[in-house]
Amino acid sequence: MKNIEKNKKVCRGTAQTSSGSKSEEFGPECMSDSYSCGIVYGETGYPKKCVCGSSVKIFTSKSVANPGRPYFRCAYSRADGHLFKWVEDGTYEEVNELKVEGMFLIDDLKLQIENLKEEVEGCKKEMKKFKRKIILIFGGLCIVAIVVFCEKMFDQGESSLVFGRKTM
Repeated sequence: MKNIEKNKKVCRGTAQTSSGSKSEEFGPECMSDSYSCGIVYGETGYPKKCVCGSSVKIFTSKSVANPGRPYFRCAYSRADGHLFKWVEDGTYEEVNELKVEGMFLIDDLKLQIENLKEEVEGCKKEMKKFKRKIILIFGGLCIVAIVVFCEKMFDQGESSLVFGRKTM
C-alpha cells in the first residue's frame, strides 16, 4: 500500500474513476444501502485489501443510476475512507497491466531469438571448420594408408608378400 495518500481519489461530488472517465455525482444517497462510495487507492487492478487491512468483497449496485453494476468494497466498513472501486475499472487496469507485461515479454523473446540466431550462425561456422579439419585428417590418413600399403607391396626384403603370395 505504498503511496496511498498520494494516489487516493476521494468519492465526493463528481468523482473521476481510475480509467479517467467521470462517474456520476454522489449525494446524500451515497451512504444508503443501494449505493456506496469511498476511496480508490493507488493499487491498480483488482484490490485485495482495504486501507484498514480488511478483506475486499464484491457487491452489486442497486442504485437507479447503476443497477446491477458490480463493485469492490471494504468488507468491514462502508464509511468514507474505505475502499470502493468499480469492477470494470479493476478489469481495465488488469488488462492494461497484462498488455504492458506482454509487450515486455515479446521484446524479451525477440532479443532471445536474435541471440539464438547469432549463436546458431556461430555454430554453423564452427561446424564448417570441423568438417574441413575432418576432411584434412581423413585425407592424411588415406595418404598414410596408401604409403604403408605401397611400402608393404613393394618391399624388397628376403621374403616379401605380394597379395598374399610369397616371392623368392
